[in-house]
Amino acid sequence: MNTIPLRYASFSLLTLLAAASGCVTDADSVDDTTTSTTESALSANEQTAFNFFVAKGLTEMESAGVIGNLMQESSMNPSAVEFGGGPGRGIAQWSVGGRWDTSPGDNATAFASQRGLALLALNTQLNFIWFELTTFSGYGLAQLRAANTISAAVTAFQDKFEICGQCDSSNRINFASQALSTFGAGQSDACSVHNDHFLWCNNTAGVAMRSTPHLNATIVNHLRTSFSFFECWSTGDLHAGGNTTWYKTIGDDNSNLGWIPAVDLSTTSAFDSNPSAHGLPHC
Repeated sequence: MNTIPLRYASFSLLTLLAAASGCVTDADSVDDTTTSTTESALSANEQTAFNFFVAKGLTEMESAGVIGNLMQESSMNPSAVEFGGGPGRGIAQWSVGGRWDTSPGDNATAFASQRGLALLALNTQLNFIWFELTTFSGYGLAQLRAANTISAAVTAFQDKFEICGQCDSSNRINFASQALSTFGAGQSDACSVHNDHFLWCNNTAGVAMRSTPHLNATIVNHLRTSFSFFECWSTGDLHAGGNTTWYKTIGDDNSNLGWIPAVDLSTTSAFDSNPSAHGLPHC
């Protein structure tokens, strides 16, 4: 018989407890038949989400507070459906009839459609969370950034963003602590391809992003943070880094994807010579 690692055994128990207690608004627990996934996929999604929020400028502790909530809500499954067939959907359990599909100017379905993104993709939902946090002050970004403990970070996101009823805060805090322990401790200093198949790397803050991998291409976005994820690479114009490697990602000013020359990343020359050899897909 296979032994389930402690952190996932704990998650299974916590999920059952969440199903029993339930949160009542955009935050209900999820049906375990809709969240089944491999342990490696769970870990990859959790790490992708953690790195995403660090890349957006949250501290590791603040990011872990968000992750703790999302793990309690959905086990980080973008296809999650609320336990018992209720309205909750996605990693944050946004409600059908509300923030999932109908709230004017603030629903995941419209957000994805307007940007040509897949609604059930993890990165679409992560970007929608960031859109909500940075667009609507009531969702608690200020309180999250003011948090100085894991508990405070969890509570800020729980109370302002999830707006749950019986929230099982202790479960959320446990998940957050696990995330910080597993994915934190200076991970943002790395420049490598992680098990989500994205390159996570330091980059030049404020760098312009081009519509194609060419120096004179239209600027479509900017990276404002100094640590970001990059989904793939290609070749283009020779740039000041002395090679023709460019990397593609989504920026911070809007939801447009764009290209950045390798000179603006902290990758090594050996990495730039063939990123695919290190696990990064070619676009």
